[in-house]
Amino acid sequence: MRILLYNPDNGVTRNFMPHLWMFLLQALTPAGHEVLLIDGNAQPMNEEG
Repeated sequence: MRILLYNPDNGVTRNFMPHLWMFLLQALTPAGHEVLLIDGNAQPMNEEG
């Protein structure tokens, strides 16, 4: 089974949304299941810093 965990972008509300729950649920998922994590708050990195 594939499981998608999505943490939405909180740029509109500016509220802190803890995102560690995604990694906890991924660790607790039984073997044999694929867990995909998508974080809407992620920003691309550039080489300038």
